[in-house]
Amino acid sequence: MRAFVLAIVLAQAACVLSVRPVADAKAEVSAPKPPQWAKSYMVEYTYTLPYTAKLQPDPVSYPVTFYRDGMHNRTRMETYNASTILIATKTQGWNVVPRIDKQRCFAFGTDTHLIEREALPSIKGWNYQGKTRLHNQTVNLWRYTARHQAKQVDYRFYISLDNKPVRLWMHGKDAITGSHLDEYVADYKRYVPGMPAESKFARPALCKGVKIEKADAPGVKPTNGAAVRASMMLPHVSYRGGDAEYDAFLSSEHGSGRRHHSMEDYHRRAAVHSRNLRMIAEHNAREDKTFTMAMNKFGDWHEDEFLAAILPKAHRRKMRAQRARHLGQTACAIGAGVDASVNCGNDADDDDDSKESTENVFQLKYAPLLSNPNRLPKEVNWKGSGADTQFVKDQATCGSCWAFSATGAMEAAWYMATGQRMSLSEQEIVDCSWGFGDTKDAPGGCDGSLSWRGIGYVVSAGGIARTRDYQYKGQDGYCRRNSTKRAAAFSGWARVPSLNETAVKEALYSRGPLAVSMDASHQSLRFYSSGVYAEPDCMYEANDLNHAVVLVGYGTSETEGDYWLIRNSWSDMWGDGGYMKISRSNHGCGVPASAIYAVANPKGIKA
Repeated sequence: MRAFVLAIVLAQAACVLSVRPVADAKAEVSAPKPPQWAKSYMVEYTYTLPYTAKLQPDPVSYPVTFYRDGMHNRTRMETYNASTILIATKTQGWNVVPRIDKQRCFAFGTDTHLIEREALPSIKGWNYQGKTRLHNQTVNLWRYTARHQAKQVDYRFYISLDNKPVRLWMHGKDAITGSHLDEYVADYKRYVPGMPAESKFARPALCKGVKIEKADAPGVKPTNGAAVRASMMLPHVSYRGGDAEYDAFLSSEHGSGRRHHSMEDYHRRAAVHSRNLRMIAEHNAREDKTFTMAMNKFGDWHEDEFLAAILPKAHRRKMRAQRARHLGQTACAIGAGVDASVNCGNDADDDDDSKESTENVFQLKYAPLLSNPNRLPKEVNWKGSGADTQFVKDQATCGSCWAFSATGAMEAAWYMATGQRMSLSEQEIVDCSWGFGDTKDAPGGCDGSLSWRGIGYVVSAGGIARTRDYQYKGQDGYCRRNSTKRAAAFSGWARVPSLNETAVKEALYSRGPLAVSMDASHQSLRFYSSGVYAEPDCMYEANDLNHAVVLVGYGTSETEGDYWLIRNSWSDMWGDGGYMKISRSNHGCGVPASAIYAVANPKGIKA
């Protein structure tokens, strides 16, 4: 099974099915009237992914409590026994999340990702399968089965005789090979129809005094990253109908995780998919192209949705720019540096990766190991070597690219020093690095931070756990540092001189893969597939960058020229198997602007 499926699944935990039922022999059984769920309700359920037991001792399983006020469009969602709480209303919302060993509150403006969501999909049109036994009780079984090309999906809803949800089960397999694709189980523990207590939608006490994000601009609905991540945990239906190309996408490996909360949502996403498909086709038809584009899992994502969940820094910039325009000020350049004379919102200038914290005592002096740069080879490629990861990881719908970039540099440094290849825990960095260094400009966790802070935290903590001991889950959690074994230790990190291509090449050659940042805000990059990426609008100054990756090589193409080779954290389904070649002209989208390397300390690990 492809490694790191866990990260993808946790971020896209959803039950997928077609709303077009197929005939079933049992459908002739005298069927009771399908239940109609209340517009307002409370429901508790546990989401379990049985097949993940093959990846770790216990299957992934997490509890969710969901409250809905259908009359006023308000929702409250609690996960992991209320360690994370998200409240969304038409006008504002609060997000309570773990920070080390305590909770912290963030406030945001209205967001539709939760206020329109349901936790109980309608079973109108499903086939009744009769009565069966489950959890020591007799239940009614309703079923949908769907088949599109080679993929077959089986979707079952077990409902008690008094019309309460008991279990929602989905299993997909390849109809030709029979190979396993995915399986999800939602076991409902409690369903209480009726309006939840008003207090459930009130501002939490912890949020008193927390400033609500200002409205951005007329007609603009801001998108909150936490809301995007939370909505991924709701069991919804993947609709089909009316758009053959989009339906094919939903049945492909790229779109199989998508589900919709309504047919309106289906049509909106189908329109996005159509625009992206047209853009890709037009680009690939160009004779002067240096790279190709292809459809991938971002094919039906809305722009703000992508930025909020994957590139939170770029999203914050965009929101401040919209706010500035609304206020009649000089607009901040989206994806570019912010003029200090412009007040673009209530945040300080965003996380500039070139700004070191005065609190950081773990930065080492840059020390090239190769004295004569003329000895540098024309090409370096660590891809597939022991200094590279064994598999391309996936940050899922969490703005944790900085943690993946940090572990990439540390994994490389550890291999170069010891010859040991290991996967280090991004989740530990996400959970435990809060408050390390000057974090006023970079929120941290799934809301984004900086790679050097991740490495600095590991140095201060005396080491970091392996991925297998502290597994990735695609969302913030309480720090479990003291309960996991340290697998690798480091003495610090160093920054390579900015925009010095020779210095970056030397560090890459002598020290292995590096943590770097880049401008990833362009749609052309989002759908990159092969070749040497060249985007004329790419920014390159340190303050312009919004995504962290791992630099694993450099070289020259006979037709496309000099390039950098980077490894992304968007799974091996993105790009060229998860990798990308970026033209070195015009400073390569910022790749050489803020490169850093880690320094391993094998003696810091006790035998």
